[in-house]
Amino acid sequence: MKRNNRFAKLAAIAVTSIINLLLSAQDDNSINTAILAPLTIFGTQEELFNQTGSGYIIEQDLIQTHGYADINQALKQVPGVYLRTEDGYGLFPNISLRGVDPGRMSKLTYMEDGILAAPASYSAPSAYYTPTMGRMSALEVLKGSSQIEHGPHTTGGVINYISTPIPHRKSHYIRFSYGTDNETKLHMWTGDRIKTDAGEFGYLIETYHRENDGFKTIDSTEDFDGTSRDTGLQNRDSMVKLSWSPGTENRQYFELKTGYTDKDANETYLGLSSSDFAANPNRRYGASRDDNMDTQHFRNYLRYSVEINPQATFSAAAYYNAFNRNWFKLKEIKDVDSDGDGIIDSTPTVKLYQALAGIDDNKPLEVLKGTRAGQYEYRNNNRDYIAKGFQATLDWSIDAGQATHELRIGTRFHQDQVRRFQEDVQYFQNADGSIELIASDGPGSGGNRLQESEATALFIEDTIRLGQLSIVPGLRFEQIDYHYTTYQSNGDNIPTDDASRGLGVFAPGIGLNYQSNENTSIFAGAYRGISVPGPRSAARRGRELDEESTLSIESGIRYDNRKGVFAEFIAFNTKFDDLITIDNIATGSSNPQNIGEARSRGLEMILGWDATANGNASFKAPISIAATYTDAEFKTNSTDSNAESIFSGAMIGNAFPYVPEWQFNLSGDLEFETFRLSANLNYADSVYGSGSNTAIEENPTGSPDARFGLIDSLFIVDISATFHINEQAEAFINITNVFDEQKLIGRLTDGPRPNAPRQASVGMGFRF
Repeated sequence: MKRNNRFAKLAAIAVTSIINLLLSAQDDNSINTAILAPLTIFGTQEELFNQTGSGYIIEQDLIQTHGYADINQALKQVPGVYLRTEDGYGLFPNISLRGVDPGRMSKLTYMEDGILAAPASYSAPSAYYTPTMGRMSALEVLKGSSQIEHGPHTTGGVINYISTPIPHRKSHYIRFSYGTDNETKLHMWTGDRIKTDAGEFGYLIETYHRENDGFKTIDSTEDFDGTSRDTGLQNRDSMVKLSWSPGTENRQYFELKTGYTDKDANETYLGLSSSDFAANPNRRYGASRDDNMDTQHFRNYLRYSVEINPQATFSAAAYYNAFNRNWFKLKEIKDVDSDGDGIIDSTPTVKLYQALAGIDDNKPLEVLKGTRAGQYEYRNNNRDYIAKGFQATLDWSIDAGQATHELRIGTRFHQDQVRRFQEDVQYFQNADGSIELIASDGPGSGGNRLQESEATALFIEDTIRLGQLSIVPGLRFEQIDYHYTTYQSNGDNIPTDDASRGLGVFAPGIGLNYQSNENTSIFAGAYRGISVPGPRSAARRGRELDEESTLSIESGIRYDNRKGVFAEFIAFNTKFDDLITIDNIATGSSNPQNIGEARSRGLEMILGWDATANGNASFKAPISIAATYTDAEFKTNSTDSNAESIFSGAMIGNAFPYVPEWQFNLSGDLEFETFRLSANLNYADSVYGSGSNTAIEENPTGSPDARFGLIDSLFIVDISATFHINEQAEAFINITNVFDEQKLIGRLTDGPRPNAPRQASVGMGFRF
C-alpha cells in the first residue's frame, strides 16, 4: 500500500499549495456570511438545465405527497432507470441506470450528501445498506458525461441521497401515518440557526421510524404457527447535524453530522414454485420461518467549506462509516427423505432455486413446504464493514479573454473493508415439518475472510464557457490497492490464502452544452465509465479480473419556458467491455468473471406541462410524462463458465436480463388552495430473467432453475389526497398499487417473487 500513500501525499501537497496561493490573493471585499457545504451533485433545477449530461432531481414534495419510503417507488418517474423489486419494501434495491446489471446497486455509485454510502464501495459494494428514503429531502440521479468527479462505479450513473438540511430559522416537523399490515411511519425533526458574537451556530435533530407486519404469510407446521409470525420490518433512523459559520472576513462553514440506523427485517432469499406463486404470491414456505436480516449502520462526517476569494471556493470532508449485518437465512437443502419413510437419506445438495423448479420429482420442494423429512442449512451471513476517508474539492473561476474557465479539482483518499465471519447451521426436519434438531457447524464454517481496499482518486474538470457554448473536458484517475485473506473455516484466524494487487484506472470524458436561448439547451457528451472488481476478484491468483468499462455517447435537448412547459429528449449508446458478474448468490456464480461485451442504446423522454401556469385559474393541474425505450443486448457470447449463473448461455443478440424495452410513467396533480389530489401511473415491459433468454425454468444445461424464465410486465397506479387544514397542518391519504396488481416481477435471489399488493395509509403532518 506504500505506492498509494505516496499518491495521497502528493495530492495533499498539491491541493494545499493551490489553496495557499489563492489565499495570498484574497479579495478584501469578501462578504461576512455563511455558505453551505456542497451536499449536492448539481444542486437546483436551474443548474441542471446547464448540465452536459442527463440528470434528474426528485424533490421532497414528491416523496411526501405519496408517502414514498421505497426508493423504487420514488425512481419510477425517472427515464433511463430500471428497477428489479426483491422484497416489496425497497430494503435491498436493485437499480440499473442505462442497462447496467441492477444486482444490489453494485454497479452504481450511490452517496448520501456527497459521501459514499455503500457499506464498502470498493471491497463489497452490494447494497445491503441504503440510506433511509423516507427521511430524505431530495434525491439526485445523474447519467451521462457529467459524472467525471464521481466513482468508483460509473458505467451506469450516480445516485445521491440528500438528507434534511439544517433550517435557516427555528422550525419543527412531525409527520406520522398508519396503514395496511399495521404499517406505522413517524418522521420528526427540529432545528434552528442561532447568531452569536462567535458566528452563527445551527443544529438539527431528526428521527425516523417505520415498522410493519409484512404482506406475506408463512406456512404453519406441527411446531410452528405461521399466522403468529410476521414477515415485516422495523427501521429506526436518527441523525444529528451541527454547524458553525464563524464571523470571519472570508466566508466559512463547518458541519458535523452523525447518524445511526438500526434495521430488522424478517426477509428471505426464498421464492415460490411457479404453481404456488400462481395460487398465492404472498405465501412463504415453512422452511424460511427463521430468516431474518439484522443491520446496524453508524455514519459520520465533518465538512468544511471556505470562500477563499470571489473566484475560488474550497471544500473538504472527512468521514467514517461502520456497518454490521447478519442475514440468518435458508441457504440450501442438504439431504432428503427420498423414499418417504420419515428417515433422512444422504442425497446430493440441492440449491433452493433448483427445488422451486421441481428437481427430483419435487421431493426437495416438499422439504421446504414441511411435508417431507429432510435436512436443510441456514447460514449466519455475519459481516462487518468499515469505510473511511477524506475528500476535497477546489472550484476556481478564471477569466481568459473571451472565455471563462470554471476549474474543478478534487481528490479522495478512501479505505474500506469487509470482514466475513459466517456460520452454517443444520436443521433436521421431520415429515410433519417440525424441527427435530438444530446443530451448528461452528463459527467461521460459512466463510472466514477479510477483504480490504485502499483507493486514491483524482479528478480535474474544466467548464470552458464561450458565450452560449460550454465545453467540459475532464479526467478521473483511481489507484486502488487490493488485499484479501482467507482464514481457516474452523474459526481460527490462521490464514490459508492471501493475495494483493494494485489496479490503476482512467476515466476521461467530454461534454458540450449550447444554450441557443434562455429556454433551450442542446447537449452531448462522450465518456469512459468504470466499475471496479472487489479485492478477491481482482487479486485472486490466476483469476484476476479487469475493471468493467463502458464507452458512452449521448446527445439531447432540453426546453423550459419557465411558464409551465418543460421537455427533455435524449439518445444514448453505451458499449460495455469486460462485463463483471457480481460476487453474490443472486448470480449463481461464487467466482465473479469477466464474461464479454454488451451494448445498451435507447431514447429517454420527459415532458412536463401545466396548462394553468399562465392563467388566473384558482387551481393548478401539472402533468408529467416520462418514457424510455431501451435496446440492451449481448455483443459476444457469454464466457461465464458456471451454468447456474443467470449470465451463462447468453448469445450474441440476446436481450440483457431485467432491462425492459419500454417503460412509461404518467403523473399528475389537481391542486386547490386547501386540497390536492395526485396520481402516478407506471408501466414496465416484460423481461427475461437470464441472459439465455429462456422462457422456461431451466439453465443452459437443462437443469431445473427457478431463476430462469420470463418476468411479467407490470402496470401500477398510486394515488394520494392531501387536505391542508391550515398553514401548519395537513391530513393525507396514500394508496399504492390501487388496483392490487401482483405479478411475477423478479426471480432473484431464489425464485419467483411478487411486488407488494395494494397498501393504504392515513396520516397527518405538522410544520411550525
